[in-house]
Amino acid sequence: MKTLWRSFFCALVAAFILRSIDPFGTDHMVKFYMNTTRAWILVELLPFMLLGIMGGTIGAVFIRCNIAWSRYKQSSRVGKFPILEVMVVTLLTAVINFPNEFTRMNASDLIRTLFSQCGINDVSILCDYKRNISSTEVHILEAGPGINESLYLLLLALVWKFTITIFTFGIKDGESLVLETQQFAWKYRSSWPFRSACITNENCMAPGLYAMIGAAACLAGVTRMTVSLVVIMFELTGRVDYIVPLMASVVASKWVADAIEREGIYDAHIQINHYPFLDNKHSFRHSTQAVDLVRNAA
Repeated sequence: MKTLWRSFFCALVAAFILRSIDPFGTDHMVKFYMNTTRAWILVELLPFMLLGIMGGTIGAVFIRCNIAWSRYKQSSRVGKFPILEVMVVTLLTAVINFPNEFTRMNASDLIRTLFSQCGINDVSILCDYKRNISSTEVHILEAGPGINESLYLLLLALVWKFTITIFTFGIKDGESLVLETQQFAWKYRSSWPFRSACITNENCMAPGLYAMIGAAACLAGVTRMTVSLVVIMFELTGRVDYIVPLMASVVASKWVADAIEREGIYDAHIQINHYPFLDNKHSFRHSTQAVDLVRNAA
């Protein structure tokens, strides 16, 4: 109980100081605060679950590839030159990342960009929407050519990040799916599923929400984290109203990943490196019973 109260007091002081100094320059205590006010609609649970399935599949495939590479390093000469390996991977990463603006920028800046809602004056290619500007309001219409370019660059970033992370460790997806879903919703904006979401001047779908769901789904597929991951994502973004989509995506991701690959990345590396670890998921049979120990003691 003493430790609990001390931890609470330390967290209170840390939150007060963090709020006072505003280290992120956003007037928010969380780093990846989502500035969208768009509430998710029931029909969006389908793409959220699809993101979970994609994340689980990607996570399971990533684990298998990463473990296969780790085993190869143990049995080959590659593992005998770790410094050279790091230098080669770093050089390749820098050369290939530079042409793509989504892989060239800092990882934190990329996450913040993907989580953010497009503004009226935003000139990013991710926000290249045709706008109908009148004297009183701004209508965001269908996607411009920059959206298609963004989709292409994001898919390249996904493939490259997946490949290079097999040799290092990490991953991305989510924003690509929303670009297609968003345009589908705008095209059929007068139909029942999307009517309530498209009545305002904002985008029919929130791109930042899909980026967050995709990131959580991939991380769940790799690590098999569930409840703790949902809580972490809520704390990072400060949006408690997105817990249901996060839960649906994370659970779908874990189920799919468990069906393909039973172990998460950390459990797999514990076994391949022969670290001492007692897994509570494993069952053991012993011939000795508790009653035998009691009789011997007596």
